[in-house]
Amino acid sequence: MRTFGILMFAAIVWVSNANAQTITECGDSEGYAYYFAGGVVPQQEAGMRKDAVTGGRIIILNFENNEVDLILKGATGSTVSTKRQGGKIVVLPSGKGIIALSVFFDGGSTVETYIFQLDKGGNGTVVYTRMVSTEMMSKQSLMQSHCAGPRR
Repeated sequence: MRTFGILMFAAIVWVSNANAQTITECGDSEGYAYYFAGGVVPQQEAGMRKDAVTGGRIIILNFENNEVDLILKGATGSTVSTKRQGGKIVVLPSGKGIIALSVFFDGGSTVETYIFQLDKGGNGTVVYTRMVSTEMMSKQSLMQSHCAGPRR
């Protein structure tokens, strides 16, 4: 079933090259986050607020071994592979230009869900959620970003 999902992903984004290939690159994100009181978040700072990620980007790669990875580039220029950080990526049922992924980290303390709506050139939008629940902080966010086909 996992192989079927990965093959579906490749077909949706029109990947024909067996080499690692960038599918799309998404820029700054904006949205909202709810911060729960506790840990480093004092009671008076808990609640819903606007949130943003600036200076970073999300890049999807399709590797030779048919495995998908999300590469995140931070505002400092550092590049981080979701898989190398220990994230387990699950390709969700997708179709008609929609690519949906869930990422699970550290036994469930962080869960991310990405839904990309892309055209054949890799242009479109990503909407993603991030749930973090640790002793230091618990938060849920909903963000969106515009995406463009890979830079050549």
